[in-house]
Amino acid sequence: MTTGRRSAGYQMMLVGLLSLNFGILFFDRNALNFLMPFVQPDLKLSDTQVGLLSSGLSLTWAIAGFMVGRISDKLGSRKPVIVIATIAFCLCSVVSGLAHSFLMLLGARILMGLAEGGVMPVSHSIIAAEVDEERRGLAMGVGQNLGSNVLGSAVAPLVLVPVAMAYGWRDAFYLAAIPGLISAAIIWFFVKEPSADEVSHGDTPKATLAEAFADRNVQLCAVISVLLVSYLVCCWAFMRSI
Repeated sequence: MTTGRRSAGYQMMLVGLLSLNFGILFFDRNALNFLMPFVQPDLKLSDTQVGLLSSGLSLTWAIAGFMVGRISDKLGSRKPVIVIATIAFCLCSVVSGLAHSFLMLLGARILMGLAEGGVMPVSHSIIAAEVDEERRGLAMGVGQNLGSNVLGSAVAPLVLVPVAMAYGWRDAFYLAAIPGLISAAIIWFFVKEPSADEVSHGDTPKATLAEAFADRNVQLCAVISVLLVSYLVCCWAFMRSI
């Protein structure tokens, strides 16, 4: 049923903004990976410490995905959660630039994972509530993959590495924080909070976590996802050595 949903134009704008925001998030997340050839010798980091920086962020990201999603559901509020999380991970990018030791940098990355982890689950919740059912799968794919791949994987090294070479890696982290602040402001002013009826999808039954994992396809996709993300995190952390 599509009755009561917002216009097609708003739905396209919504998905575009959420995709852009997640792309900026990945821009910030991957910044350290691309800047590591500058950071590691400056802070005298071992390869073990480089791995801990990446795994620490990934761990808190995974935890936040559950925690922030549940908090958002209980509060019945989604837009403010995304805006606050976006501002928080921008501040963590600034703190990363200020770090003068491994522990300070690790703390900044752990906090960044906590800020970033809940953004996509809440973004998916908004998309599910606002986008017509026949376009929902495409919208979720665009929201999660377009911005993150374009900005986080393609644009980030082209921007951050030249800045680090010209001005230093700390300035590159400061620069990485600016787009997120702009994105948070745009989302605050242009994205509308879904109503309770839109979020609940009427009388559509909801599966519990146990019921979902009883499905063979869910089990299989969970295993594939764990293996794929593990590969990506290792690759991002040590890509400079390839």
